[in-house]
Amino acid sequence: MRTPESLAGQRGSPQLSDAQVLVTGKYFSGLGLRAIGPVLQELVLSARGELHLMSYLLTESASPLIDLLEEVLEKGVRVTAVLNAYEGNSRPLLSRLLTLGEKHLHARVFVYSGEESGPLHAKVLVADRKRAVVGSANLSWGGMVTNNEIALLVEDSSAWALASLIDRLASQLATKI
Repeated sequence: MRTPESLAGQRGSPQLSDAQVLVTGKYFSGLGLRAIGPVLQELVLSARGELHLMSYLLTESASPLIDLLEEVLEKGVRVTAVLNAYEGNSRPLLSRLLTLGEKHLHARVFVYSGEESGPLHAKVLVADRKRAVVGSANLSWGGMVTNNEIALLVEDSSAWALASLIDRLASQLATKI
């Protein structure tokens, strides 16, 4: 029988101890686990070379995160963002990201339409291909505060693989805005 322990030991697979569980919501609060939102902020601010962001939903509640993206762009950090073409996304924030993309040559913002291959539902943030958060939380008030969400913070080769997947999608399947 395959156990998590046996799978973790397979060649090329990260050890389960390389991940931290992150949470939001009342059900998970008080368990001694870190919250997703502050870790996302930490990742953005820690980036020295590049950030990769992939998100299904971006609402006005994500404005502080966009502020941080602008801050690191000013420091020369390359940002690649792939967002799902979902009508629930905040038009003002998408506009703001477009403006950042025009202002900074090292900012690439894409909207994924998924007409041929289905919608994009991933929620991922990668800093310098070394640390990544991947989980169920959207960049919304619900995803960061009220919903019961779970994510993992990984600090291993998985972060590199996630950034590479975002680069691949950005270059092959997305439409730049």
